[in-house]
Amino acid sequence: MLYLRCLILALFCTLLSCGEKYSEELISTSPDKTAIIKVRGYKNSPLSAWITTLSVQYLAYHDSIKFEVYASEISKETVNFLWNDGECVVSFQQNDSKLNVNVTAKGGRLIIYKPDQNQLK
Repeated sequence: MLYLRCLILALFCTLLSCGEKYSEELISTSPDKTAIIKVRGYKNSPLSAWITTLSVQYLAYHDSIKFEVYASEISKETVNFLWNDGECVVSFQQNDSKLNVNVTAKGGRLIIYKPDQNQLK
């Protein structure tokens, strides 16, 4: 009886942990090497959105945000960094749309323009 309970508990724990998934960490550095943007996602089940963290290090400044991304994966194929004169548009290709996060890291200022949808604190 104890063996059966342990087996059921082990199977239950295995099923719960199967859905957890972490994306690779994506890193982009500004052309002048003063800013670094890091993106990483986590999801707790195959059907949930990616809880995505975007962090920026610029000179002595550091800031980060969390938001949801509805995509099959967070990877080099679905995330794009477009730098232009201290500003970067980080684009996430979602299942049915594109989500952009704008970062300004110049002139001693660091600003992350948060996406309009599903921001997490």
